[in-house]
Amino acid sequence: MRTFVLVLLLTAAGAVILVGCSEKNKVPYFTRLHADNYCGVAPFLVELTATATGGDPFDQPTGGNSYLETFWDFGDGVSTEGSSIVYHIYNQPGVYEVTVLAKDRDGDESDPPGKIFIEVRDDSLTIDALVKIDDESVTVVPTCDPVQFTVLADACGFDPETGDYFRFLYFWELDDETLYRGRSPLHTFALADTGQHTVKLTLIDPARAISREDVVTIDVVPGISDLEVRKTVDNDNPNRGDMIVYRVILLNNGPDYCPEIEVTDQLPAGLSFVSADPSKGTYDEETGIWNVPGLLGGNNVQLFLSAAVDTNGIQRMNTARISRSRRCDLNTANNSASVVIVINP
Repeated sequence: MRTFVLVLLLTAAGAVILVGCSEKNKVPYFTRLHADNYCGVAPFLVELTATATGGDPFDQPTGGNSYLETFWDFGDGVSTEGSSIVYHIYNQPGVYEVTVLAKDRDGDESDPPGKIFIEVRDDSLTIDALVKIDDESVTVVPTCDPVQFTVLADACGFDPETGDYFRFLYFWELDDETLYRGRSPLHTFALADTGQHTVKLTLIDPARAISREDVVTIDVVPGISDLEVRKTVDNDNPNRGDMIVYRVILLNNGPDYCPEIEVTDQLPAGLSFVSADPSKGTYDEETGIWNVPGLLGGNNVQLFLSAAVDTNGIQRMNTARISRSRRCDLNTANNSASVVIVINP
């Protein structure tokens, strides 16, 4: 009988040992790490809260809402311990990584520690006024080339690229007393404006009753190209049903390179579009616009327009003209050319 009881006791003890060995030693972990505000202006007071669970907690709260020991590193050289709720003041602008560690009664630590980031600024709103050509920021602007004034604003909770810029008011003031409103007005400097100019932006945020100013200095340089159009036709006395070919020549007599030139050549009534063959750029038969991306001084390009004659016994004039360019043209007398055809009866 004693032997049987001893066996039972040993079996029970072994079971307890086996159960105890199978239990995994739990470590603390964070369920929440929160700041009452993640961005602000120095000096910036932040309330930080950490919620941790798991591990072997203490019998009494260790501070705040935690039964675990809590250790804080605020990322600015200051640290503290003892509470799950802390307050900290950041005195210098920067982005700070806050880490917090929880430790239980057995000395087990949370792995990984909790982390959040706090951004501290030196101003609640900053602006950067820009002058752009073709969406590129520039400080040198050719005359007669349209430029765009625009601005990037930055604030807590406001993305400079995707933020709602309708919330601001804009006042652009040029040094010749020209005034614009709106975020991105367009402006063109004339040849007489050659030299250094300043553009002042005053931006107002009505909801926060604050305003900011920024000034851009730009150098306006001469941009001059003498563009010329010439035009011929291979048959100026066709019959109905014939196909004729117009030849349009665009020349840049210089001195400067000229970007983005448009030449408009719309076929007159009585002629039907067949094809277009530009040596450079593209032609739109609906609008009659020949787009030339750019032309160096001293160079020329050509456009061949093929058309079918749909009528007879009538006279038709076809004109090609420069409808847009991005350089000053001092000689506009040669910006268009016409040819007349007389269709046989």
